Amino acid sequence: MNNRTGYGLRIVLGGYLAYLGIRMLIQTVNERPANMMFMGAMAVIFSVVGIAYVAYSLKKVWELRKEELKSQGDGESGTDLYQEEAAGVQEKEEKEVKSPAEDTEKISDEKTEKAPGPEAVPNEPAEANEPAEDQSGTQGTEELENDYEEK
Repeated sequence: MNNRTGYGLRIVLGGYLAYLGIRMLIQTVNERPANMMFMGAMAVIFSVVGIAYVAYSLKKVWELRKEELKSQGDGESGTDLYQEEAAGVQEKEEKEVKSPAEDTEKISDEKTEKAPGPEAVPNEPAEANEPAEDQSGTQGTEELENDYEEK
């Protein structure tokens, strides 16, 4: 017999004990026997113990159920795991959506800061104003912006 079945029987037995206590109290009040105080006290004790036993057993069953759900959540089929994966995918999609806009802003900021106009350097030949490859092997900012606009 596993824990769940044992606690189920305890719930039934606690309910029966509470039922006996309540029935005994009702019968004692109706019949008024000579030992009414003793019978009334025993009826109240039966009822309180039965209700407490039911409450305790229900609490234990609830804890067992929580543990089972938690252990299932650690596996592949748990709902918590599914929600965590969905949140991770959503964050990843948000990053992907934001990154092209941020790249465009970075490129336009670099263009305004680094690219000198022909008025700034009048004595240099025309070849100096053309974008050149920098040390990392990438193209100049104007060509990057043109490539991005074409796509």
